[in-house]
Amino acid sequence: MIDILEQIVAAAIQKLPDHLRLTILTSSSLYQEEMLEISAGAGTIKMIIEYKSDPRMMHLPFLISRHSDFGPIILAANHISSTIRDELRKLKINYIDLSGNVYLDSAYFFVLIDAQKKVKLKEEYKGRAFTKTGLKVVFAFLSDPDVINLSYRSISEKLSVSLDTVHNVIGGLKELGYILTVTDKRNKLINKEALMMRWVQEYDLKLRPDLFIGTFRFANADLLKTWERIDLTPGQIQWGGEPAGALITKFLRPAEFILYTSMSKIEVMKQLKLIPDPAGNIKLFKKFWFDSINVDKFVPELLVYADLVNHGDSRNQEIAGIIYEQYLQGQLK
Repeated sequence: MIDILEQIVAAAIQKLPDHLRLTILTSSSLYQEEMLEISAGAGTIKMIIEYKSDPRMMHLPFLISRHSDFGPIILAANHISSTIRDELRKLKINYIDLSGNVYLDSAYFFVLIDAQKKVKLKEEYKGRAFTKTGLKVVFAFLSDPDVINLSYRSISEKLSVSLDTVHNVIGGLKELGYILTVTDKRNKLINKEALMMRWVQEYDLKLRPDLFIGTFRFANADLLKTWERIDLTPGQIQWGGEPAGALITKFLRPAEFILYTSMSKIEVMKQLKLIPDPAGNIKLFKKFWFDSINVDKFVPELLVYADLVNHGDSRNQEIAGIIYEQYLQGQLK
């Protein structure tokens, strides 16, 4: 990743006044982050670098949290859209991108360079870990990091994916700096926060559309008022999105209902008394992950977070932030 950061910093340097100097401080340990040292005549400041290839609204809760815990931070990206740039400036989060857009705000300097044309990296990495099937494996690693130390064949059988997929995912994650080889037989998942954010983005773009079964409504509209009391088959039908966020935090009234299932569409329709309706507010998706029988009525918190942050309004973004802070952040250290 350091080569990408060097390209981004080089693009920023070309736009900056001569008295400002930018230096990447590379980590001596794979467990630590790179930092950006910014020197001006009045003083020097160091910022943790958060890299996102294509930052979106869904990344803001994570960046806000990092800024609050470790601030100041600086977002480095291939390109930051004008909408995201506006939001970052409101939040006082510094940024630079490959196009030469720059926002640096400290006691020693202030720089704003905006509306630069989008450019591409000299060499774009093609992530083998983030294919549709690969995303299922990455989800398993994030949910249970010990899975990466099973044999390739055991992972293949456990997750119902090919051996080639397992090989490609682990190889890709190593190349991207998400897996550290500790010994010949032991790997360790690192940079888990960054990996989670990458998974959330890629899941929405690549895997989620393939899982979609259909849109429905309850035959009895009154069920919308008592949805929390609906009997779901443990491990086979679970709430996602807004209803899951409501069950976890108690702070949300669902408007759109998401369900994940390993059962057939007909079976779910019979059990929950659903009627196909393109204008309905119930969306059904295939379950894609492996776990033992789960008595929870909702899917894993990471998937709840992904659904809320990718498809939610400001209220859903707020609930996603709560889930991240209370349930995910501690697991990703």
